[in-house]
Amino acid sequence: MEEGPTNARESFGDIAPHLAELTDTVLRQKAGRILAAGLTKDVAFEPVEGSINDRIDEAYRVKYHSSPYLNPMIGARARSATFRITPRDPR
Repeated sequence: MEEGPTNARESFGDIAPHLAELTDTVLRQKAGRILAAGLTKDVAFEPVEGSINDRIDEAYRVKYHSSPYLNPMIGARARSATFRITPRDPR
């Protein structure tokens, strides 16, 4: 897990509604706990806008250029569900 902030995007709300609900909860509560790779981190969540969305879209276009799921991954709904994850105690 990275020590600094990272970004995440929920992009499958149409085919996995539970993920859209999770994203709504994350952005409403603005804090949570992530367990990954044997580590537990308390984190803050905040929505992001602007050029970071353009950079994420471009990375998705490169990686998923032939995927039928590309359009939902870079659409307005996905862009509005992009958020920054920042460790609350970066030690």
